[in-house]
Amino acid sequence: MFSDEALKFKPGILNARSEDSMQRAVNTEECNLEELEGKVEDHRAASGSVKLGEEAKFQRLEQRIHFLKEIAGQLNRKLDMKRCELVEKKQLLAVEEKLKLGEEETQKYKRRLEECQRQMQEAEIAWRHQIAFAEKKAQDNWLRAQALERENAEMRREVAYLKQSTVSMKFEEDPELRQ
Repeated sequence: MFSDEALKFKPGILNARSEDSMQRAVNTEECNLEELEGKVEDHRAASGSVKLGEEAKFQRLEQRIHFLKEIAGQLNRKLDMKRCELVEKKQLLAVEEKLKLGEEETQKYKRRLEECQRQMQEAEIAWRHQIAFAEKKAQDNWLRAQALERENAEMRREVAYLKQSTVSMKFEEDPELRQ
């Protein structure tokens, strides 16, 4: 470094050194500029490859998302099918329960019908016995009536015979009555 006084005495040297410094500075700036341009190019290239890498990564993510959406769709369809099957099973169980209740009620009515039929048969047998008893009684009464009629007729004949016998005996005893 030069002091201010030295600079006052040597203007030619200063100019030469100034130009030299400026050329070096320009060269340095040019080098720096080229270096920066290289860095910019490297950065561009790196950015391009990063961009390509990121785009590839993005495409892979999009494919993965698409794949996951397909899987989710399939799972939703399977879930819907399972829900339908579950609803069908519930409906089938409800129908089976109603069928079971219906069968139980049918059995109850069958037992009731059998009981009614048994009671009707018993009542019919009782009526037949009563009818047979009444018919027998009627026949016995008819036979008795016939027997009584015969007995009555026989008694009438006997009474008539006795009357006639009594009259005959009176005639025989009393000669006046004969005349």
